[in-house]
Amino acid sequence: SYVLLLNKILACYSDFAGRPLAVNQPVFKSEAETNQRNQAIAMLMYAYGHIKANPLQACDIYTEQCAVNVNAKDLATMAATLANGGKNPVTGKQCMKIANVPKVLAVMATAGLYDDTGKWLFMTGLPAKSGVGGGILAVSPGKFGIAVISPRSTRRATASRRRRRSPRSRTRSAAIPTPRSPSRRQPPRSDRACSSAIRRTRVARIAMKPPGADHRAPGRVHVRARASCSTTAGHQESP
Repeated sequence: SYVLLLNKILACYSDFAGRPLAVNQPVFKSEAETNQRNQAIAMLMYAYGHIKANPLQACDIYTEQCAVNVNAKDLATMAATLANGGKNPVTGKQCMKIANVPKVLAVMATAGLYDDTGKWLFMTGLPAKSGVGGGILAVSPGKFGIAVISPRSTRRATASRRRRRSPRSRTRSAAIPTPRSPSRRQPPRSDRACSSAIRRTRVARIAMKPPGADHRAPGRVHVRARASCSTTAGHQESP
């Protein structure tokens, strides 16, 4: 049913974020009233047999799961879970099969930022995902997950300040490392660029247990940022 399927999706999101998440009902209502393009796409998919039944209900489920409240730390934890082979580095819960992670990262790398995907991948080398809520998360497999929320977005559904951030910016970011031993080698250029971006913003970090500890247990959390903005987990179809 509608409720069971939506609750299953929310449970998956919550596992990735490491805390219970909920739908922002006013945002969902607003999106549902203005998503005629998505309704048309759902009907077209139904006509070609890709949606088996009730295409408008499928569109409603998609719209509602796009209107989930998250903050920068939630997005960074989700990214770190992908970086850690589908295992949440904070809670220790396996949220996704390891075999499925490369497929998700491949889609993020090739289509995560829509028209800006190629430019982003050339500049950073990191699989990423953006949304019209102003959030962007990126994954460095085996190393860390990072997220930024800057509510002002471009017409291409990408946070407009993702590349130009300063200490005075209202942007909120979070970086969560995976539980691996630190390498003494100089990181790749893309990682150095991300590290530089982290130093220029207010960051919420989660410190994992030291090498050799039981990584199945939750790490110790040290939150350095005082606040974080809210956004929605997904977004509508871009025109």
